[in-house]
Amino acid sequence: SIRVVVERAIAQLKTWRVLHTDYRRPINTFADTISAVIGLYFYAAE
Repeated sequence: SIRVVVERAIAQLKTWRVLHTDYRRPINTFADTISAVIGLYFYAAE
């Protein structure tokens, strides 16, 4: 059941427009951006 949740989250992240465009911020902020996207996804899922 955990695998289903993780696979669904990854599928959702792949469709987000923020991940389809070129990343035009300093590369050291990339991890923060991904963390924010994941946090927003799980916040919206509740």
